Amino acid sequence: MLKNVTIFDGTTEPAIQYTKNLGELSNGDTFYINVQSDSIYPWDLTIYRTAPNEDRLHWITHQCIAPQKEVNTQVIDNGSYQLELKSRSLSTETNLVLVKVDPGDLSTSIRWHILVIKNTLVNKQSETNLALDSNDISIDNQSRINTAADEWLEKGTVLHNQGKYHDALYAYGKSIEINPQNTIIWCKKGNALSELGRHYEAIQAYEKALEINPLNADAWYGEGKALDELNRRDEGIHAYDEAIQAYDKALETNPLNSDAWTGKGNALEKLGRDEEATTCFNQVIELTIQDYNRALTKNPQDADAWYGKANTLEKLGRHYEALQAYNRSIELNPRNVDWVLQEGKVLESLGRHEEALNCFNKAIEVDPKNLDAWSLKGKVLDNLGRRDEAKEAYKEANKYGGHFFISIRS
Repeated sequence: MLKNVTIFDGTTEPAIQYTKNLGELSNGDTFYINVQSDSIYPWDLTIYRTAPNEDRLHWITHQCIAPQKEVNTQVIDNGSYQLELKSRSLSTETNLVLVKVDPGDLSTSIRWHILVIKNTLVNKQSETNLALDSNDISIDNQSRINTAADEWLEKGTVLHNQGKYHDALYAYGKSIEINPQNTIIWCKKGNALSELGRHYEAIQAYEKALEINPLNADAWYGEGKALDELNRRDEGIHAYDEAIQAYDKALETNPLNSDAWTGKGNALEKLGRDEEATTCFNQVIELTIQDYNRALTKNPQDADAWYGKANTLEKLGRHYEALQAYNRSIELNPRNVDWVLQEGKVLESLGRHEEALNCFNKAIEVDPKNLDAWSLKGKVLDNLGRRDEAKEAYKEANKYGGHFFISIRS
């Protein structure tokens, strides 16, 4: 039987940083965490695992950047945990997976509402008994086991995307212990091993995935890459061919599967079939635009969707459509410096220097210490022949970390 206990439900006083001890988890327990804030400033939610000697091990980090207003996460691993919230400056680089900030440039205080619920399994059976005797497991507990495997897989994926491949391997291993017949987990384990240069082990993981599902295209592609790294080119070519066939089968079922188009394009590229690969990648971009259009039909005020659509159109060389989308995203979120700078770069590439300069000036109004804004302004002024102004812009860029020689051509 599952029991929910509210650990904390309240609003903090305004603060730049807030820390809360959550307590301990044992087998079968889960923390469900929801944090909300109406602040325009970016902020981070970090979960630490605490040791008896008061050391802290970084466990999970989520970034919240306007217009997003809340973060949801959960923790399932045994141990003691601590929650930490930090506000960030508006100059945060929001186009990256991990937020980069100047540690000395924190924002004003933020008020957060925090809800933490502890989900406890009462009258628990041991993990060993659950694993060995599935016939005696209740439907609820079996569902919980599958959920635990998925949570370990999700954690591994996050760690992998952060470049923490050893930690990702540990998480994938825990997921495999719970559900060894999941072909996706074996494939992801192979990917992590390949990133670590452990190609023989990666091949074993991919082959395990293919034992479970011979049509797993991602496993065929991963095995081809690993074989290439080991200079086993003939075997690699065979694996890429198998991958392409598997991706084609997936696309027969669902021609809108962008992951399959991407995988097929990657495999074709490895075989030197560049024109076919480009066709696949262009199809991915078109599908992405369709996704953004659907999102904007539901919510025309979605600034992130407008910006994503603009970037995708720009990749296809559809510059004027891209500029319209950039304009709309900035109308909805005019304080996003990175978006304003990106529009300026596109305008500059089209030779529309005065309009680009206007963008860079707007960015400086929002963030007067932005190195990129000052350096781009210097470049466009130089292209306009306004040498003295360009020199002053480069001087400003140097104040904030630039390394420009103030020598403008005459």
